[in-house]
Formats: sequence, C-alpha cells, structure tokens
Amino acid sequence: MPTINRKPLSEKQVKYKHEVEIRNSDFYNSGAWKRLRNTLLSRNPLCYECLQHGRVVPATDAHHLIPFMSGDSEEERWNLFLKDSNIRMLCDTCHHAYHNKMRQYNMKSVFDLTASEYKYAHGLNYQKEIFF
Repeated sequence: MPTINRKPLSEKQVKYKHEVEIRNSDFYNSGAWKRLRNTLLSRNPLCYECLQHGRVVPATDAHHLIPFMSGDSEEERWNLFLKDSNIRMLCDTCHHAYHNKMRQYNMKSVFDLTASEYKYAHGLNYQKEIFF
C-alpha cells in the first residue's frame, strides 16, 4: 500500500509549523480518509469553484474549509478531518489559490474566490468570456 513520504523535516525546510504535524500524522494515510475522499470525488467529480465561475473542470483535490489541525484535541482533529461538510472538491489550481489567499491575508479558512482571484489563478483573460 503506498504511503506519503514521511522523511523528517528540519525547521529550515518548513514554512509553516503545521506542515510538520501533518507530515508526521497518519491522517492522509488512513483507510477512512481514502474511502471518504473517493466517495466525495465520485459524488462531486467537478471543481466546486470552477462551477461557480461557469467552467467545467475535473476535481482532483480535497480542501478542508476549516483546517482540521485547528482542533484542540486529537478527537476534534479527526472529526474535522473526516467531516464531509468540511471538505470541498477542487481542481489543483483552485486548491492552490485557496491556500495562497489564506497565506496572503493570514486567514484561517477560505470559502470562495472572487472573480478576479479566480481569473488570476487560472490565467484567464479579464475580458468577458463565454464558457458554455
């Protein structure tokens, strides 16, 4: 069974403290996560954010709206991690845009992108475009 590379990171290699915690956890390697992710991907095969902006793009990533590491206990973290209403299926570009917005504005969570943020992330022209 494939697993995520768990090579220890030095402090210099880590930009954010929570990356070490996630890297060293078993969250993403758990069977419960793999089953939930597959279920959500089959239920929502298209990127949520792209659909909101009139485009049809396959979803590839699962984004936790409220970061699961914000839970105070291990049980709260698992509950946030596996709560399907806390997960949004996104394409890789939108997923990166969510995280970039969170870092840029020092936000704990992002629930959507503005039209200009979306167009910038996807490298779209700022002219009026017809997608359907």
